[in-house]
Amino acid sequence: MLDLDTEFELLVKTLEQEKIEYAICSGMAMALHGLIRATVDIDLVLLNNSIQNAKNILYKIGYVIQTEPMNFSNGKIIIHRLTKFDNESEDFLVLNILEVTESLKKVWSDKIKLNWNEVDLFVIDKKGLIEMKQIRNSTIDIDDIKWLNENE
Repeated sequence: MLDLDTEFELLVKTLEQEKIEYAICSGMAMALHGLIRATVDIDLVLLNNSIQNAKNILYKIGYVIQTEPMNFSNGKIIIHRLTKFDNESEDFLVLNILEVTESLKKVWSDKIKLNWNEVDLFVIDKKGLIEMKQIRNSTIDIDDIKWLNENE
């Protein structure tokens, strides 16, 4: 069975080791900012010129299923989805890589460093998460925005 925390730690260490700039966003970022809620995937932001290299490296640690990029909100969000599959348990883990589009340039430049389990990692700051969540604006995003505004 794939353990989210273990896989998250492996992912971050791999990106750091390969010197690929990244920023954690979405559910894992919310947890790193203090709101622990259910999440079943990992989302991160990467510079466009790092994505193919990252995909090649992540393939080596098990992210072998890769989809074509998905375009949302008229190009404001472009997601590359990778999936890691565990044959023994038939469990899987989805990793979403969001490109730094024009809409995400400020969010990317304002990323911060936080410590998690004695590991420093880069995370989208609270203001940036609000901006990203306003683009999608799902029910969960609306709840997250409310929490982020109340916990600045």
